[in-house]
Amino acid sequence: MSETFFEAAELQIDRNEFRAAMAVTNARFPDVTLEAERVLCARDFLAAAFALEQALRIHARCALVNHYGSRGTNNFAEATERLFFSLGEYAASIRRIAQRFRDFEMPDLDDADAIVPSGLRMQVVR
Repeated sequence: MSETFFEAAELQIDRNEFRAAMAVTNARFPDVTLEAERVLCARDFLAAAFALEQALRIHARCALVNHYGSRGTNNFAEATERLFFSLGEYAASIRRIAQRFRDFEMPDLDDADAIVPSGLRMQVVR
């Protein structure tokens, strides 16, 4: 498990960081280097999202089976820890993408003509 801020007892996802991650995921930068970095950050974020989806599905299935009184083949405590870890990875990926692109004015998801401070035009893909 990677060393991230979520190893504490609780997690927090900042709404503004979450919105920034969504904007960066949808944005396209004409600068090739910046766009390549955006793609890597977005892929990291999406990988964490899919891992979270899988962990949530397994956790919910374990909870449902255990709720009905039988013990399933999966370890519920392990599924719970895996879900928390996946939530942490997801939160960390949101924070990384938001912090990396914090110096760029992120458009509203409906604002396709926003201009970033460096003068580069950013396009939002719908």
